[in-house]
Amino acid sequence: MNPSAVDFVDSESRGVHIPLIEGTKTPVLPAEYAEMWWDVKNGWLRVGDDDKTLYRRNFDENEGVLKNTYKKVTSVEAEYEVPAKKFIKGMKREAAAVLKTLSFPRVHAGIQFGSTAFIREYTSDTESCVTQLPAEDRRNLEPFEVHFDCEFDAKLAAEARRWIEWMTVDEKSADNLARMFATPVLERHKALTFIGYGRGRNGKGTIVSNMMDDPTTAAFTTTFNSRIMFPTGSPSTIQEQAPLNLVGKLWAFEPECAPIGSAQMTALKALSTGDSITARRLQQQSVNVNNTATLVIFTNESVCLPDTEAGDRRFVNIRFKDGHTDAEFAPLWAFFNKYGVAPFMMASCLLWLESEDPHVVNINDGDAMSEYEMALADAIVTKGYATREDLPTWNVKAAEDSRTRLGVGMGRERIVNPDGSTSSVRCFKVKNESRFAPFRARVLGDIAKANEVADAADSAIAEVVRKTFKNLQDMKLGDSADFANLAYWLTANGTVADVEEAKTEIDKLVAANVLAFDGKAYTLVG
Repeated sequence: MNPSAVDFVDSESRGVHIPLIEGTKTPVLPAEYAEMWWDVKNGWLRVGDDDKTLYRRNFDENEGVLKNTYKKVTSVEAEYEVPAKKFIKGMKREAAAVLKTLSFPRVHAGIQFGSTAFIREYTSDTESCVTQLPAEDRRNLEPFEVHFDCEFDAKLAAEARRWIEWMTVDEKSADNLARMFATPVLERHKALTFIGYGRGRNGKGTIVSNMMDDPTTAAFTTTFNSRIMFPTGSPSTIQEQAPLNLVGKLWAFEPECAPIGSAQMTALKALSTGDSITARRLQQQSVNVNNTATLVIFTNESVCLPDTEAGDRRFVNIRFKDGHTDAEFAPLWAFFNKYGVAPFMMASCLLWLESEDPHVVNINDGDAMSEYEMALADAIVTKGYATREDLPTWNVKAAEDSRTRLGVGMGRERIVNPDGSTSSVRCFKVKNESRFAPFRARVLGDIAKANEVADAADSAIAEVVRKTFKNLQDMKLGDSADFANLAYWLTANGTVADVEEAKTEIDKLVAANVLAFDGKAYTLVG
């Protein structure tokens, strides 16, 4: 076929000519809209159960074939890449009106596994619930937004759930991670964004790569760069194009997100709720698009989101469990290789069937604190509040984000002055104890450790070590000892119970400047 002899090539590699306006050489429609109506004719563009949502059949670019899944079309102009100068107002509405009259089965917003499916059933305009269709339901013979070529298997779902629990620190985080998989299709309305925190070796990357590679979810999954997707000033050309990558997708992953703070909130809120946002193709006018993808943000950086009820409803936090080894990962990788993401989607559907409310999870990490955050937390823990005099000079916006992260806000405290009088001062106080809890624990832990170190210099073990080194020197056997000998002396005379306790106590003596360690041997310094 000579491509120049046709107006466009369809999904079955057929050349298509657009009719001309009678007596002219002008096509009756721009090629992009003509392709849309051609899809209508062939049943590749359909309407959903609500008589207004359009779905376009997915095309596998690698295999060159149409798939049995359909992506949601929020804008026909964005989906068919219609240049702004060719826009025809109301074309999506007209397409839906025509599709309602055709005999093609509707596309169901649900997830299908062989002979059963999970969908959201509406009993009224405001009431709905997630339901599993029985095998005899006629709708199982009709197209679904997401279709897996396997039967639903409760045992596989249970095994996937166990792996989800293995990747997370507690049951609440496990529920939130499990919920993520089916959220784009089963949530009542577009609202949820998932934020997963972990430092590494926890499965975040494994989830992303398998969602991108699975034959069913690949067409619906994309990744994004948070620095590009969440502009904090006037957007650049590449930032203007970024939202277009979300069109028609169900999952959008940010595998390694930069720190999130108040500067990113405007874009993040709009994308989370599917509000209309402006995007622009290269060398074209801007278009309004609605994000269909559930954002899944994985990060090992700080997250400073507003401490509000709306934020708790919108942002679903997940705390990953770090530090798994390759040997521990191997069975998980084998499970994904054998079954793909289907078991995880099954586990997610079962959770949606059971409940619809995510858990509130604190992902603040007390071990990752800036100098400002450390000073703020230290002052609050030790005296109940912090004044500006307690804090280092810091960037105003960064300081504001840090206070949000710690759950700290402005308040007043009555203090006793040196002359005995009292006065009320403006200060920073804890407003959200659940947010502040990890940082309180960090400060209290540091205080306890400092007390241990201070006590170590005067401890009985310190005296034993001093006498041991004095004996070495008196016998002219040297001024140093390696760990093996030092541990042996401490365990042999019953000072410590075992080598592990010896290591702990020796480390305390080094911290207390009783011993010095050069990487090979210890010497007595105090």
